[in-house]
This record gives sequence, structure tokens and C-alpha cells, in this order.
Amino acid sequence: MTEERDLQPDPEMDGQVGAWLVETDLSAGETTPGLTELLEEFPVTPQTRRRLWGRWFGRGDGGVRRARDDDERDSGNSGRNRIMFSATGLLGAIVVLALVVNLGGSFDGNDSPSRGAGQTHVVALDGSADHRSITDAVALAEDGDTILVRPGLYLESVEIDKDLTVAGDGDRDQVVIRIPEEGPTAEWFAWDLAYAFHLHDSKAEVRNLTITGPGSSVSAFVVRDGDATIAENVVALDPQVIQSPRGLAYVVGASNVTLNDNVSDGFVWVANGAALMAQRNEHLPVSDTGPSFRIDGAGSTAQVVDNEAMLILVHKGATATAEGNVVGGGTDTSWTVAACRLDIDSAGPGVIVTGNTIVGGGQGICATDTSALTLSHNEVIEASIAGISLSATDALVASNHVSGTGIGVSLQGGTSEMTGNIINATRVGIALLAEDTVVSLSGNRVCATKTAINLSGGAAAPDSSADTTC
Repeated sequence: MTEERDLQPDPEMDGQVGAWLVETDLSAGETTPGLTELLEEFPVTPQTRRRLWGRWFGRGDGGVRRARDDDERDSGNSGRNRIMFSATGLLGAIVVLALVVNLGGSFDGNDSPSRGAGQTHVVALDGSADHRSITDAVALAEDGDTILVRPGLYLESVEIDKDLTVAGDGDRDQVVIRIPEEGPTAEWFAWDLAYAFHLHDSKAEVRNLTITGPGSSVSAFVVRDGDATIAENVVALDPQVIQSPRGLAYVVGASNVTLNDNVSDGFVWVANGAALMAQRNEHLPVSDTGPSFRIDGAGSTAQVVDNEAMLILVHKGATATAEGNVVGGGTDTSWTVAACRLDIDSAGPGVIVTGNTIVGGGQGICATDTSALTLSHNEVIEASIAGISLSATDALVASNHVSGTGIGVSLQGGTSEMTGNIINATRVGIALLAEDTVVSLSGNRVCATKTAINLSGGAAAPDSSADTTC
């Protein structure tokens, strides 16, 4: 005799086919219920049910019998479900559960179909699509899915730990994510940062959105221990109220981030071994509130190529290639007193700075305590103190054009090779400032209103016979 038992979903599963409490007499030996009954009792959607029928390999055998007609089966009855199992019936249930899991079947309370890998979810504030919020869509999405966000103003902080694509569906100026004033936050060293997207342990892609929010202790994106692509977004944060981080993206840990074609008035900070590839990003020159790119710490690396930036900083053992960028501008004159537009401080060996245009600031390119540095084919314009300033640094300085600066090139300690540079300085062409400064000169053209080469601090005169002066 078959014993009838209650079948109840675990409420912690939020409607997912999962943990079921099933009791049955395995020795009854009665005819097993077939797929019809099982599909009645398990809360899968009609779409999933039809897919299961197409996959069911034994539906014509004696194990299949109907307990309700198709209309009742599809009506979505919400009463307590009951099912009878024998030993073979339990086996059938296991098969069905395996099929449901493999096919991505789920139940969300609204009898809407689940999205398997590679599916698209649509978000609209007015309820005309699958979801009203990005957060809800992320919760139900699976790796490989795409979330399209229709125009609207979404007050959200979205956490993603899946391999998803989130993209604005339409004009990005009309798809606006506003970071809430009161969090949530992600920890970044000594700060708790409000965010629009916190991407961790995932290969997420976020594109074609406009992100706004408070002006202090905030970053549009925080990326931790994962790969991410952030592209074609606008980040326009409120004016800064207090001195604190204010960014486009903060990247930390075992992360590899691609940052392309964004427009931002925040900055990008890469630390603790993370890697960055940044191309064709633009900085909104509202004010010089911080660096456009900061790469910090041993193991951190960056390729910063063809961007518009306020500043580029490479510090504390990090390495980078900066190529083809336009660095400078802005309206905050406090940065022009002593700040360096492209600053390399105690960086790892092998930093390359090539083909950049650097405008304004106190100094154009600076380097301190760095080895195997290459500076080539850069144009440095109108730095008030020095175009290139190197301290305790070993560098190749080749084919750069420095103009409109107080000092063209300043060297204090270290070993440098200068070749093929054109220097037009308002006071001093090349300044050697310490006796441990070693420099070889060849093929440079040095013009200055005061002196071409100035020696101080016991520096020895280099051989400049292969250079020209004016």
C-alpha cells in the first residue's frame, strides 16, 4: 500500500526547485506516478514543463498516468501539493529534479520563466519589463546572462558576483544610476566608499550608463578579485565636499580590469596587485580634484593608452606604460604650483612613458627613486617649474620636445642618457643639481634664455659636444 505524504518547498529557496521534504514507504511496490504528477507537484513554470516533456524518455510507459487534466495542471494552483511515491516513483522524482536543474527551471512567485545561461533580462522602472530594478535582475540572472536597462533614474547600489553583462538600453544619458547617499559601502583601505557597482569574484561587463552620486567617499565602480570590463559610461559625481576618494573605479587585489571609452570627473585607483588596461577615456575638466589614474603597490600594473587625464601617478613598486595620453588642463590653479602631471615615485623597474602630450602643472614628468625608466617622444608644454624632473632615477630620455617651461630637464642624482631631445626653456635648458648625477648627452638641441646647461651641488660638466645650443 502506498503511503501518501505532504510535499512542501523550503521557503529559504525563494521558489527555486531545491530542498524538498519527502517521506514515503519505499516497500509499497505500487505503480510509480509518472512525469505528469511530478510536474504538477513540483513548482516549475509551464515553459519549463514543456521543455521537460520534450526531454522525458519514458513518457509512454506504464509509469505515466494523469491525475488532473492539462487545464488544471497549467492553472498554477497554489494549494498544498501532495504526491505519492513508491520506490520507482522516488527514482522518477530524482530524474525530474536533475532535468529541472539542468534546464535552469525556477519559480519566482509570478510564474515568470527563469533565465538560463546566455538569456536576456530587461529592467524598466514602470514595470513594463521583466524587472523594476537592476538588483532584482542580478539576483535572478546566471553566468553568461545579459541585463538590459531601459531609460529611467535608478537609485541603486548593485553588487555583482556573477559573470554578467549590464548595459543601458538606449541613450546612455537617459539611463541614470544614482548612488544612494547612505550606502551601502565597500571598504577601500581607510575609507568606506559608496558605489554604483561593486564587482567581486566575477567577469562582469558594465556599459552605456550614466552614473551620478555624492561627491565624497564614493566610486562609481569598486572591483575586487575579479575581471571586469567597464566601457562607454559617463560618471558625473556631485562636487566634492570634503577631501576624500572620489572615483570612476577603484580596483584592488587579483583583478584584471579593462576600462575603455568612459567619460568621468572622478579618478581610477589601482592597488594591491591589480592590473588595468585603460584606453580612450576622457576626464571631465570640472576641477583638479585628484589624479585621473593612480597605480599603487608592488605587483600592480597598468597600460594607460590614448586617454585624456588630469594626472597619472605610478607609485610604490607599481609598473605602467603610459602612451599617447593628453595629460593636464583643468581649472584649479592650486595644482600648477608644484604638482607633477605624470608622477613616477619609487615605481618598479621598466616604466615606459611615450608619445604623451603633457600640459601645465608645476612639472610635466617627474620620477624619483626609479630604475630602467624610458621617457620618449613626449611633448611637455608650459610647466611652470620644469618640463622633466628626475631624482635618483636611471632613465633613457629620448626624442622629447619640451617648451615654455622654466627649466627644460632637471637631473638630481642617478644615471641618465639624453639623446635627440629638443628643449626650449624660459630660463635653463638642462640643470644638473648633485655631484652623483651622471648624464650622457648626444644629439640634443637646447635653447634657453639664461643658460643651456647649469651645474650646481657639485655636479660635473657633461660632454655636450654632440649637442647644439641656441
